[in-house]
Amino acid sequence: MRTLLAQCDEDAQSTPGWVLRRLRGEIVAYRKTDEPYWRVPTGTPPFESRVGRSAVQIYGRAWLRLGLIRSLDGRPSKMMGAPHRATAAAICIARSVLAGAEEDEEC
Repeated sequence: MRTLLAQCDEDAQSTPGWVLRRLRGEIVAYRKTDEPYWRVPTGTPPFESRVGRSAVQIYGRAWLRLGLIRSLDGRPSKMMGAPHRATAAAICIARSVLAGAEEDEEC
């Protein structure tokens, strides 16, 4: 997961209020400018090819226990740039996984 995010380019310019992480032009993760976590959609081609379609089911509990992801308590993540009720299957990864930021907010 860290490798996937580290391979991406950060884009803070193209979508006002959001910071994106792109891999070869495809969005891999996104967050609101002031959020301490990345929302990583699990159905994207980069996620499925590099991490694996079933990785969240197989490793999710271990990632949660290690503090690499946040629990959404059965709630899907709000989707970037969509109407307020739109959601997507995503996992939340603390920015501290890539940098020194702390994670206090919820998805």
